Amino acid sequence: MLGVKAAYSLVIPAYNEEGRIARTLDAYLPVFSDSEIIVVLDGCTDRTTNLVLKAAAGNPRLRAIQTAERLGKGGAIVAGMIHATADVIAFADADGATEAADLRKLCALARSTTGAVVGSRWLAGADVVVPQPLVRRAASRVFNRLVRGLFGLQVSDTQCGAKAFRACDVLPVLGEVETGDFAFDVDLLVTLARRGFSITEVPIRWRHVGGSKVDLVHGATKMLLAVLRLRLRTSRFASVVPAFDKLFRMRRLRVPLPDVVA
Repeated sequence: MLGVKAAYSLVIPAYNEEGRIARTLDAYLPVFSDSEIIVVLDGCTDRTTNLVLKAAAGNPRLRAIQTAERLGKGGAIVAGMIHATADVIAFADADGATEAADLRKLCALARSTTGAVVGSRWLAGADVVVPQPLVRRAASRVFNRLVRGLFGLQVSDTQCGAKAFRACDVLPVLGEVETGDFAFDVDLLVTLARRGFSITEVPIRWRHVGGSKVDLVHGATKMLLAVLRLRLRTSRFASVVPAFDKLFRMRRLRVPLPDVVA
């Protein structure tokens, strides 16, 4: 940032996003012209790494962190967060589903809000330009009801990929978050709520972007196991978590040092 403190730090986890990452950066960079965008290259095997590193070489606002192994969405986000420099840290999906202007609104609100500011596709006032396929929408609502039932977390859209936090709130709790896959968001929000922080939801403009590499059945199974593990870990039955991990081959979030920082 050429010696000027970034207004916001935006973390984008990316795994094999060669077909979508350039469009996302083109949309976000102008809107976050006073901020830093950190793309975490999560063990990519396609052209994503080359595209991002090339863009970062000519733009001081864009930083790239490259890992040698897959960390999963949660691990990639944490890897980006711990290298953020701004007082407000946000993360968003690499597909650019959330409008850049709305993401910036979340960041601005987070500056004066303790806890988490979460974008929602389900609150009144949200504008879903292109909805998800029906099966994915149904799975999302079932998952949300499960999360509400297990944790009492009154959040309408835990899985929306747009969230913002004050760095002083979120960074100290990252060590308590153990979920590395797509249920990372739930773990982080539950951890913040248990610490007494608020969770503020804001309706956003959002569009489904095709090209996801997450298989619905496999992904849903992993997320279900992850939230069940989280419920055990936050209950009086926490002692059975090691056996649960062994039975279902669960892996805790691991964040090794990055191999390349540009």
